[in-house]
Amino acid sequence: MSDFVDALYLSPHLDDAILSCGGQMAAAVARGERVRVVTVFAGDPVGEPTPTARRLHEAMGLGDDAAARRREEDRAAGARLGVEVEQWDLPDALYRRDADGGPLIHDLRHVFDPRQRLDLILHKRIARRLCDLPVAGRLVAPLAIGGHLDHRAVRHAAEAIFGHQLRLYEDVPYARRGRARRRVLGWSALSRKRRAWRLERLEVPREVQDAVLAAVDCYITQVPLLFGSSDAMRRTFRRRWRRLGGERLWRRRA
Repeated sequence: MSDFVDALYLSPHLDDAILSCGGQMAAAVARGERVRVVTVFAGDPVGEPTPTARRLHEAMGLGDDAAARRREEDRAAGARLGVEVEQWDLPDALYRRDADGGPLIHDLRHVFDPRQRLDLILHKRIARRLCDLPVAGRLVAPLAIGGHLDHRAVRHAAEAIFGHQLRLYEDVPYARRGRARRRVLGWSALSRKRRAWRLERLEVPREVQDAVLAAVDCYITQVPLLFGSSDAMRRTFRRRWRRLGGERLWRRRA
């Protein structure tokens, strides 16, 4: 396999990158480009799933094979878009254990708590694996809107390795929160930090929109939880694309 891809997207979980960047991926594939999506936290639980994990699985209509089912959904979504899918074996925060062997997360709200510190050992593991990825024309990682612990971990490691060449995408569905986006960019009403960022707007051509929506529909366990229904998801995406003029990436100015 070639050691070069035109675009490489880092996804904390098994849906984040395609939900957030599916339009630009589909447009790139239509141009004949090679696109790869790397999901960092795609592994199985460490030990038995916790009560918190079981409650989430139940809400998604999943059993203890949740991670395997979600990996299948992700592969199906990638196939719809014509992108390569790489799934790492690291478990997400809901499945990880603390230093004493207890659950890292006792309540779903904890994964969004800014007081949750990033695990330095985990950071080093992610960073080492990022160094082994193929050379890419474009490197794209999550902006971490919403503050999810895993999204922050991926962004932190990616910025450490790739620096200013990295583009950051607005995490869907959290990107609907304008205040959260401004906070993660470091903006205030009069902030000079606006000048530190360059916005890149990427149109989602009409001819690829149906393919993107079909890809998102492959996340059967996620769509009802995140959007309510497939029809509501489709309306949400079309409305977002119209309002924003497509999808948006942010890049720090050198």
